[in-house]
Amino acid sequence: MLRILIGIAVIAALLVIATLQWPEPPRPEFIEIGSFTADGNTEIVQAAADGSLAVFTNAEHQSIGVIDLSDPTNPVALATVGVPGEPTSVALSPDAKWALTVVHVTPADKGAEPADLRLPGVLGVIDLREPAAAKLVSVIGIGNHPDSIAVTDAGDSLVAVIAIENEPVIVKDNVVIDSDNPDKGTDISAPGVVQIVTIDPDYPRNWGVVTLDIAAELLTHELMLFADDPQPEYVAISPGRHMAAVSLQENNGILLIDLSTAEISGAFSLGTVEDRPADLLEDGQTSLTQAYPSGAADQALAGIRSPDAISFSPRWPVPPECR
Repeated sequence: MLRILIGIAVIAALLVIATLQWPEPPRPEFIEIGSFTADGNTEIVQAAADGSLAVFTNAEHQSIGVIDLSDPTNPVALATVGVPGEPTSVALSPDAKWALTVVHVTPADKGAEPADLRLPGVLGVIDLREPAAAKLVSVIGIGNHPDSIAVTDAGDSLVAVIAIENEPVIVKDNVVIDSDNPDKGTDISAPGVVQIVTIDPDYPRNWGVVTLDIAAELLTHELMLFADDPQPEYVAISPGRHMAAVSLQENNGILLIDLSTAEISGAFSLGTVEDRPADLLEDGQTSLTQAYPSGAADQALAGIRSPDAISFSPRWPVPPECR
């Protein structure tokens, strides 16, 4: 009898628990707590690891903006630093005392004569030790058309990994035309490269540049799409600071760099996505009855992933359950 009563009590308790309305755990989400409006064409932004400030590019005004984030609900402009051209990217040193920006000095304007693409782009070093009095303290010549930069440190030096994209510059009758029609003109741009710049910011004339050519043979071996035109896009540095990864968007692949030796260590293609339901018919109806990419065989690049940005997991190495 005692066992029966205990069993009934347990069942009753389970029924009560099952009927309780347990609150759902909070879901992680981003909530806007402040905003900052800048005049011009802003694009790339990076915040300090401690959240004290942020920097951003402004191509229209050829400048780098510095924002005070000490009160994140009320971001305040601290300084504007002019640079000699259109900044395409900016990155902070790990201690946020320095900002390094890459600048495109000779953009190709459609309808105009092409600029001399042998002219260098610029790596600008900005002193942020007094953020309200931020200033450009050094410029270093780099490849013609830089696109992105990532920065780490090594002792007293800063190490910048820069993607020199060298986007196509299509010329016909000595005039730059739309790059969407390369068959109607001649591409005069050089193949893109990756550059590694080491600089002592306290003595900014002490710097060195290593240029890594991206071999067409490597890209061909890895089944990439345009082996003679790598167009490196975006750079990320691993948490251990031993490796950099560079996206090759047009080539649908990733390039890996060993920072300890300043050499390219590998590359791989991102392949294509698996088939998924899609609406491929222009009939005014929405019906996911076709398959993409197999149903878009007339599109030469259907299903490729075209990586733009790239980032490393903050947990390194990645746990097996997350691979």
